[in-house]
Amino acid sequence: MDHVGWVKLYARETKDASNKDDAIARGSRVFDAFESSILAIASTGINQMVEQGKTLLTGTAECKELKLELQQLKQLVTQKSQNQIGRKTLKQIVELLQAAYVREQQLASHLEARTNELDQQLQQIQQSNSNQAQRFHAP
Repeated sequence: MDHVGWVKLYARETKDASNKDDAIARGSRVFDAFESSILAIASTGINQMVEQGKTLLTGTAECKELKLELQQLKQLVTQKSQNQIGRKTLKQIVELLQAAYVREQQLASHLEARTNELDQQLQQIQQSNSNQAQRFHAP
């Protein structure tokens, strides 16, 4: 119900009251219903935002992890380039690079699979819409 509907309901309820106490009781019930309506709408919006936030946090966490690994690599390279880079350090750098590469490949594979799923869903929706449009325009 929009704001005009709530005002009309309040006016009607208080107008139909038999006395002042009845008007107060009726008005109170309208305000309680209005408050419940606002809380339900807000709760739905908050739940949707929480779900979106969870999705974003998952992606953000993966990006932060990769960023941290790259920073570690930069630090290793910087530290060892000032000194003489030994075989052990090179091996560590290679291992970190390989691990970062594997993670990036996994993330890319996951994103590609998700993109394919979304493409299929979009095609199904477009096909469904096309079928409905054909039925609507059929003689």
